Amino acid sequence: MKSIEDLSKEKPTDDDRALFGILKCILSNDSETIERAKINMMQICIGQKNWCMLMVLYQLMIAYYESKNEGELLNDAYRQQARIYRHQFPA
Repeated sequence: MKSIEDLSKEKPTDDDRALFGILKCILSNDSETIERAKINMMQICIGQKNWCMLMVLYQLMIAYYESKNEGELLNDAYRQQARIYRHQFPA
């Protein structure tokens, strides 16, 4: 798999690298690393006040949790996405 640096002419930002990292974790299908990558990306996006990437993160997590039938995590992802939509940071 190519690295994000190989795929982009511009220097990737922290949120770009975090998104790429979570996508790699999802492809590896390791739930523990996915949760760590999710928290890492969430912290980066909160630090940047990057609401758009937070919405992307939770839309990605919703799709993942739906595919794995993770009801409790899916409900939490929907709650967090609603908070982000109202410009409140995830809890």
